Amino acid sequence: MEPYKDLILKYKSILINTVKIFGGIVVLCLVIYFFARNFILHYAISKVSDKINQKYSLNLKIKDSNFSGLSTLNISGLSLFQNNKDTLLSTKNVELELKFIQLLIGNVRIKNFITDSTKIVLNKSHNKDNFSFLLKSKKQKRIFKNENNIDFGKLANNILDQIFDIIPKRISANALKIIFIEESKFSNWNIPNVTLEDGKLATIVNINELNNNSTWSISGNIYSSDRTADLKIYPKDLQHRNIPLINTIFNVKTGFDTLFLSLNNNDYSNGVLKFSGQALVKNFFVNHWRISTKDVEINRGEIDFSCLVDDESITFDSSTVCILNQIKVFPFVKVSTKHSKEYQLKLSMPSTESEVFFNSLPKGLFQSFENFRSNGQLSYSLDFLLNEANPDSLIFNSNFNSSKLKIASYGNSELNKLNSEFLYTAYERGFPVRSFLVGESNPDFYTINEISPYLRSSILCSEDGDFYWHKGFNERAFRKSIATNFKEKKFKRGGSTISMQLVKNVFLTRNKTVARKLEEALIVWLIENNRIVSKDRMYEVYLNIIEWGPNVYGIGEACEYYFKKRPSELSIQESIFLAMIIPRPKWFNYNFDETGKIKIHTADFFRIIAKLLVKREIISEEEKDNLNVEIVLTGEAKQKLKIKSDSLLVEPDKMLFDYGGE
Repeated sequence: MEPYKDLILKYKSILINTVKIFGGIVVLCLVIYFFARNFILHYAISKVSDKINQKYSLNLKIKDSNFSGLSTLNISGLSLFQNNKDTLLSTKNVELELKFIQLLIGNVRIKNFITDSTKIVLNKSHNKDNFSFLLKSKKQKRIFKNENNIDFGKLANNILDQIFDIIPKRISANALKIIFIEESKFSNWNIPNVTLEDGKLATIVNINELNNNSTWSISGNIYSSDRTADLKIYPKDLQHRNIPLINTIFNVKTGFDTLFLSLNNNDYSNGVLKFSGQALVKNFFVNHWRISTKDVEINRGEIDFSCLVDDESITFDSSTVCILNQIKVFPFVKVSTKHSKEYQLKLSMPSTESEVFFNSLPKGLFQSFENFRSNGQLSYSLDFLLNEANPDSLIFNSNFNSSKLKIASYGNSELNKLNSEFLYTAYERGFPVRSFLVGESNPDFYTINEISPYLRSSILCSEDGDFYWHKGFNERAFRKSIATNFKEKKFKRGGSTISMQLVKNVFLTRNKTVARKLEEALIVWLIENNRIVSKDRMYEVYLNIIEWGPNVYGIGEACEYYFKKRPSELSIQESIFLAMIIPRPKWFNYNFDETGKIKIHTADFFRIIAKLLVKREIISEEEKDNLNVEIVLTGEAKQKLKIKSDSLLVEPDKMLFDYGGE
């Protein structure tokens, strides 16, 4: 045992001496750090100041800075400003307690953050400001899966890491003021105190904006260790609940009673980031002329989402739930870059009581359906898929179904008024220009059987070839419209049916708002799927109200204006001409040259429609071959052609015609 005892004592002595040496080195490093840290600090501040000055022309000034204790940094009199511009940021005192162990290995992690009397001023006038440099993208190394695709999962995880890493464990910010100035617009935010203690955040924000005062409460929890957070935001006074800056910057009035946001259950493993969360808003409203002419109100909006981000896609899976008042919808959303960019959307609204559905429609967005009453069940599904490399392969299937639906009251919509004589008002640029009766009391009204079959079929060929077969929506034409517009990167082709045009003209104003388009779709569906009005009657009303020229409405006036004829007397050429000018009736004279003859591109339209009329067995092959593409105007419209060749205006873009999808 003696040899082993000596060996043990020998190694024990070596271990003790090693610990002493290591301890001495650590102490020496601490002594060097303690005495040299202020010198290193001032050097670091100088380097940072030079760097931001070179990159942003931004000046950093600090009155005094020093370390106290083991790892507490004190800064006083800090200010940031660009050359010849107002001060962007100024603060009286800042105290940062850094995580000592992280500091030793070169990482700056803030443990405690205390600041006093901080002021941020964002000033903008004309094309100048003192903050846009902060919005410029920095040149950073991007995270790629390959030369074409970003690794979304890794990128998203890094962003989450960076956000939560910079949040201190403890924050105390006193007397914080944020001012936004844009010419005559002014927004002043006064925050007495912001505190974050043991993950609990709380603050009050007093805002003066456009001479209105509001106070907002923000509270919640932020846990950096497991990367979770939840926030609750609400106005102290419900009479002043407009969201700050939105109206000032974008001229949009919007607000809410309560907003709740949360991020939880996030995990990154094997290159896949999974996270879930929730957003809930109560008594939300928004007012903008592009959305609606009135406030749009939502009593309760909620989304519980589950998201998966891998190296080549972002997916909100089907466990995600969206709630609009009492309507529940299950969406599936996916953006993928595997071979080319691909966008996928699936929506599913399970069977819902129709009364619940209509009562849940946002007020101000569906004004026609106020006081609408019904019984039965409604359900909806949407399947959409667009691949950028092959937009023509677009998938678009939309199904709105009903079961035992019965309408008890039409409310403000008056959907059944098409079945009898009614007063129609024509609008131009949102203003009423004429009102007239649609019915036999009007001498210019013609029943569908009194109108030439050439005209009826020509319009169907050019406007909506499947009118008598679809239920208000032509999905084939709509798919073509989406694909064409995507390829052209602008609106080039529409997908409106005759049913949609009729509803827009009869039931809705001409205001180009989101509300109008949504109401239009719902009214069309109700009329078509519940057989409120027959197809013949819908087409008859359409032909008797649409615009056909300057202050020319309906087929009766159009036949008199152009040819001094009755609708039953129209020839094939005259019928095709009237069908052709429907998209742009006020520009009809630009289809003629200075000699009064039809232009070449217009003649092509005649031949295309003639071929479709043969397919419909409206005219014979012989009639098509013998078709003389000449239009002789004999009515008042003839006067519009008396334009000298040297005074012609620049011809507008050639009209785009949708030949009914045939």
